[in-house]
Amino acid sequence: MLERAAGCLETSGRHILRASRKSIKTRRMLHSTFWSHGAGDLDLPPWWTTIVQGAFGDGVEAESYRELTTRNAFSNPFGELGLDFLYPTKTLAFIQKCSAYGSERWQCHRVRQSAKQSTRAYTSVAGEGSENDEDDLTFSASSAEGLLQSTSKKQLVLSDDADPFSVLRTRLESASVRDSEEIWQLYCQVKTTPADVSLRVNILGHLACSDRMVDARRSAQLFETIPLLNRNSEVYRHGIESQIKLKNLQKANEIHQEALPRALAQGPLGSDLLLARMIDAHDWLAAYKLWESFQEFKPTTVSESHLWGSVKKLSHIKERALSLAIYASKREQPGNNQTSFSQSQGLLKFVGKVSSIALSFDDDIGAQHVLGLFDKLKRLKLLTAEHYEKAILRLLSVRSNDSLRLAHKLYGAFRNAQHLTPSRPLLRATLKSFCDAYNLIGMRKVMDDWFRIYDGPDSTSYRMLMRSFARQGDVNAVQTLCNAYSSRFNGDFRHLPILLYVHARRGTLEETVKQFREIIAIIPDKLDLMCWNILLYAYAKVDDVDGAVQCFNDLLFDGLKPDDYTFGTLMGVCANRGDVEGVKELLRLSDSHGSKRTVAMVDCVVLAHIKDESLQDAERVIEAAIDMDLEGPRTRMWNYVLTAYAFRLDIGSVTRVHQRMQELGVPGDGMTYAALMQLLAMRGQANAADKLLRSTHHTDPLKITSFHYAIVMGGYLATGELDQVFETYQSMRKAGFSPSAAHKSSLLRASVNVDVTRIANFGSQEQQLTAAETILEQILRSADLSDVAVKAPMKGLGVQSINESYPSMYFDYLIFVYGQRRAFDKVREIYSKYEETAKRLRPAKEVTPSVKALCALMVSHLRQEQWSDLEECWNLAREQAMKVAKPVAITVASEPYQALYHRRFVLCTPLLYYLKALDEQGKYDEMRSTINSLQQNGFALDNKAWNSYIQILTRSYHHLEAFELCERWLVPGWTGWPTKQYRRIRKRQIKNLRADRFKPGRLFPVYQTMVYLAGALMDIRSMGVGDEGKELMAKIRKIAPRTLDAVRGLPRIDDQVQQDILKSW
Repeated sequence: MLERAAGCLETSGRHILRASRKSIKTRRMLHSTFWSHGAGDLDLPPWWTTIVQGAFGDGVEAESYRELTTRNAFSNPFGELGLDFLYPTKTLAFIQKCSAYGSERWQCHRVRQSAKQSTRAYTSVAGEGSENDEDDLTFSASSAEGLLQSTSKKQLVLSDDADPFSVLRTRLESASVRDSEEIWQLYCQVKTTPADVSLRVNILGHLACSDRMVDARRSAQLFETIPLLNRNSEVYRHGIESQIKLKNLQKANEIHQEALPRALAQGPLGSDLLLARMIDAHDWLAAYKLWESFQEFKPTTVSESHLWGSVKKLSHIKERALSLAIYASKREQPGNNQTSFSQSQGLLKFVGKVSSIALSFDDDIGAQHVLGLFDKLKRLKLLTAEHYEKAILRLLSVRSNDSLRLAHKLYGAFRNAQHLTPSRPLLRATLKSFCDAYNLIGMRKVMDDWFRIYDGPDSTSYRMLMRSFARQGDVNAVQTLCNAYSSRFNGDFRHLPILLYVHARRGTLEETVKQFREIIAIIPDKLDLMCWNILLYAYAKVDDVDGAVQCFNDLLFDGLKPDDYTFGTLMGVCANRGDVEGVKELLRLSDSHGSKRTVAMVDCVVLAHIKDESLQDAERVIEAAIDMDLEGPRTRMWNYVLTAYAFRLDIGSVTRVHQRMQELGVPGDGMTYAALMQLLAMRGQANAADKLLRSTHHTDPLKITSFHYAIVMGGYLATGELDQVFETYQSMRKAGFSPSAAHKSSLLRASVNVDVTRIANFGSQEQQLTAAETILEQILRSADLSDVAVKAPMKGLGVQSINESYPSMYFDYLIFVYGQRRAFDKVREIYSKYEETAKRLRPAKEVTPSVKALCALMVSHLRQEQWSDLEECWNLAREQAMKVAKPVAITVASEPYQALYHRRFVLCTPLLYYLKALDEQGKYDEMRSTINSLQQNGFALDNKAWNSYIQILTRSYHHLEAFELCERWLVPGWTGWPTKQYRRIRKRQIKNLRADRFKPGRLFPVYQTMVYLAGALMDIRSMGVGDEGKELMAKIRKIAPRTLDAVRGLPRIDDQVQQDILKSW
């Protein structure tokens, strides 16, 4: 026990001498002269020098010891042994051997001790020292001459006939920085004379490029040996740089003061490095004197800009400038005795100059430092327009949310400052930032300043403002600005395309065509193609395929050469429809016209493959696009693939594609977050999507848009968390986003569900959905086409264009609910409001309900048994489906076309209601002909439609046809009943045997269909043993064997479905 205790005590004793694992962190800095004092400055007895000289022999050996101890753990941050004279030599050796004091653990971890570190701290023969022989920096030029003649312990061995001088000259011509040690040893062997100044200058320049501390000391020694008459600007610069590396700012400043009157006109002296180091060390007095001396000796041919080159590169320069301003303000306080310097106007000018540099180049946008600096400058009465302008322009260039807010705050203070006037470039830059954010208050303030100071904005600012309102679809504001622009800049037509663009953005095709015909006749030829492209965009906005193709052909006929934007717009129309062949045809056509392929074109190729259900081809394209010669980021095409997998609930593929994006360095944006949020929302995890939204809003607010809030609202709406829908809407408004049509539609749907739940809970016979209709009235009062003038994807439109989907998206769900509740008077009332609103928004267009609205009307007609009205709705829905499923053909085709693969399911929902109506009327032949006609035109039935059709056939005793269709379309996707024992089968497992609703192309029989087919078998067996029953069973067994086996394996469960369906048999 005692031996173990002794061992522990010994180990503990060793640890006492070791450093703590944690370093003391502080931002306070000691004065630069603290580290430049020597032991001679202390009050020591006369015998101290004798002890030191006796211990080290001569200066060279002392410096060798200093260099050795510099490398051990006791070295201070400036490369010198701290207070080494206080310790006996053996004590130092012992502490060095067993202690790690002063070093970081990572520096000492598993490092083998070299021979150098174990060298004795004394020598038996004078002159034999360490490998790196340097001397103290406080010596005269004559003593330095003698020191430079000494040789190092490891001398470079030369042949007998080799001339060291010639070898040194040769090495200097081809040597690199890594050869500094060899050059120094060669120089030590050369017998130099005072006349060999050029050789020393060359060696000084070579050593100055090295980062080693030993080379910095040698540079300082060489500088002292160069006569005063031979010191030019280059020599002075190397001397100052070496002293800066050695942290000896006082000596560097002395050299600089010597150089200013002698060599400033010859070239840079390193003044910028010295000034930057002084500012970084908070040595304001020395920094100011340097700047003042530079101003005094600066000739007219030398610019002051190079003095600030290194200062601009300092990190946290705003913090340094604030500290300088605080220092100056304290010196300016009344009663301060140090008035000889602090009250000079030169210091205030220096503060203003440093502040101007800090506000112009520092990347640190900390509001605390910026506002604190401006406050100090204001108190010192140093604030100028230059300070405001440089700070605001710098903050606007950073383009982060915090920097924009700070820039706008400074601009507000700038415009309120007396006797300060913002310049035109600043007004333009600030107006652009407000326009990009669509900050109406800020835009109005800048425009007021334009008129107050310069009698109105320039043409660039006018067009900037017009484009901002055009992007929001505010046609009245654009028209007003357009009139003002025409009167102010007569003969300038560059604003007219913006007027055309606002109509295209709103989706008013008729007004766009009208404006185009008026503008194209007066604008110069160089604007022709721009106007044609805007017209083509207008056709693409409303998904008018025929109009877009005709516009493209007219453009070619007019003799214009289409550019990449022309082809990209037309390719976008094809891509949204999943028309891969159309996209490829346009890509070949663009190559024939000499248009360079762009990222937008490749985006269209990827989107077309995704719409065509060929995601593997889409992935191959985005991988190949990495190596293509394209300008701009590939983010959008990767987001397309991410979103496609998110809609398919494929978590593994979403993760894989997102990781691949990060591996390739593809930057993410707001739509990347939207894809991840969409996946969470569709999986029923709306809370997780909301959490991702809120966390992203704090970490990367510029990537958040109103579209992300629409995703979260839709997720909460799907899960029935109606309170969260309203809360998310309020959060979006607080965040400063304007609600779009998608947000209003989700809000209205939530209100309808709240009313339905309230009526059901109270058992009321009330038919009117009061809260929903109140919100509908509020929405209709502010309804405008600017709601759809957004470039971001808008939820709720489906496959139809905004012409058909807006404003019917506000009414279709309410009509559907009222139809379900048999409130037919309310259905007619709501539909009348829809017609009135649609006519007000688009007076020149005929009112055409969307497919969703037609489905809602069909529910009402089905309940009222209004078969003719229902059939009329079906015919309208089919007519619209033929339009949206039409492929794009550059050359007009006369033969009938097949519906595009991507849009083959657009008629499935109205078909369900139409089949029910035909079932009620007993028109089964018409039912068959309708389905056959749809299939001939390229349309398809989804899983729900096929199951409903087969159930109708079984109920109408068309058993053979039902089994045949099930065998052909549904059973190939059948995976079998659960393999668990019957007694352990849960009802929920069987009832949930349904197709994935996010993959309509996947077909297999649902639970209700199998029960209906089982009832059909019971009906066939009830026919008895006659020929009819046997013959029918034989046919079923022949044409539908797999279906028959699946139906026979149906587990008998006492649930409501089997009770309702099988009780009739």
